[in-house]
Amino acid sequence: MRYTRLVEQDQGPGRRMVATFGNGPGSVSRARREVGALIDGDVPEEVAEVAVLLVSELASNAVAHARSPFTISAELSPDALVVAVEDASPQLPEVQYPSASAPGGRGLLLVERLSSRWGAEPTPGGKRVWFELGLREV
Repeated sequence: MRYTRLVEQDQGPGRRMVATFGNGPGSVSRARREVGALIDGDVPEEVAEVAVLLVSELASNAVAHARSPFTISAELSPDALVVAVEDASPQLPEVQYPSASAPGGRGLLLVERLSSRWGAEPTPGGKRVWFELGLREV
């Protein structure tokens, strides 16, 4: 289990954090706490709740499917919160539309429905999945 905070910057018009997590128990909850700490008190409560939920979904996907350490970057500006999760799997995710009785498979569907925008792209070491939550829309 590994956790490393790489950067945190509280100066300028926005704030940014980058942290790398191991692929083990507790990584997803630590990822939620890091993003939650970045935005605490600076975004409406309903935006913070959605942000933490979507971080949990993307971090859980990295743990379950990539089976590698993952890095979360988050940037808070006056207009938006952008969060990205990078992992070592080159497989780009696809939104699933499971039946009501299916036990899982709804993570990216939540990201698609709750974020202002989202996307996924290959990186030299795997992939990056990101979402944006608009702060002016609330």
